[in-house]
Amino acid sequence: MERFARPSAGTKRPVPLLIGLAALAAAAVLLAMGGPSPIAGPGATFTALPGPVPSLSQATSFRQPPAVSGRLRVMTYNIRWGLGADGRRDLTRTAAVLRQLDADIVILNEVDVNWRRSGNSDQPARLAAEAGYPYVYFGASFRTWASGSLKASAYGNAILSRHPIVSAHTIPLPNPLRREPRSVLVARVLVGGQALTVLGTHLGLHRFERLEQAGHIARLVNASEPVILMGDFNAFPGSEEIALLISGPTGLSDAHGLAGSGSGETFPAPEPSARIDYIFVSPPLASRVVASRAVPADASDHLPVVADLDWPGQGMAGAAPNP
Repeated sequence: MERFARPSAGTKRPVPLLIGLAALAAAAVLLAMGGPSPIAGPGATFTALPGPVPSLSQATSFRQPPAVSGRLRVMTYNIRWGLGADGRRDLTRTAAVLRQLDADIVILNEVDVNWRRSGNSDQPARLAAEAGYPYVYFGASFRTWASGSLKASAYGNAILSRHPIVSAHTIPLPNPLRREPRSVLVARVLVGGQALTVLGTHLGLHRFERLEQAGHIARLVNASEPVILMGDFNAFPGSEEIALLISGPTGLSDAHGLAGSGSGETFPAPEPSARIDYIFVSPPLASRVVASRAVPADASDHLPVVADLDWPGQGMAGAAPNP
């Protein structure tokens, strides 16, 4: 929590200071009780952006949801709130990576809303505007005060999409060690008349918590439907955490294992030596993955991962109809 500035000598401002402290305490109680928050998070509806964001000077004109021409590109990227591998914060550079890779659906990890370290910006809205995504949902993993003011701050995952997000919500993940709270974002996206479930997550740093978190996510997946799970799993291929997702009734497939090129290593940028960021697909989509790769980029300490899928307009096995 940020400290209030001490009044200069000779000034008497105890009343505003007490009011400020009281407001902060009241806000803390409200958040703890599950009351309303200015930050979108668990239980909040998704944010649909039908046009440019007026408050952003670099807002772009949005296109209508594109017709699916037989190919769907998805992407996952831990953006480290815009802090690049060179130690320079530049969210415009992050947006440039998004434009370059031109994915239809993107999961972002380590996303800030109202943090002083990242310029107190609404990063999901800004990236959606600068990269040309008409649909965006932000799921807060936790809230705090890090804005330098009474505005609450949030940190978590986001989804950007060129196709309509018809529903979205955030589910807290187990936190057995009482470390940084983690969550999984669950969105229903309508792609060419077919419903696709997209999950985005960022698992913990300790193996014990990752095992519980991965197990929880595995129980959320309906493997008989088109499902894509993406994010930063902080686990190596072949680890027990990853095995929980690709074995048993969940039956997800690693897109890199299906059609990957290169090593797939994503961390740490710019010369990664570990593969910890993944795109997983459910059985109805496994045969449709045609390419996957980690892409060199300097806008974060992770590399983005993209996967291309064949996407028929109708008749996909296991596909849900237009909800």
